[in-house]
Amino acid sequence: MLAKAELAGWRILAFIAGILLALAWGSTP
Repeated sequence: MLAKAELAGWRILAFIAGILLALAWGSTP
């Protein structure tokens, strides 16, 4: 049960990291 919650947390972190990377790449010419 704990592992599943931890996995969900990592997926959320990866999702946020992906958005930040996309924003950073989009803002650079």
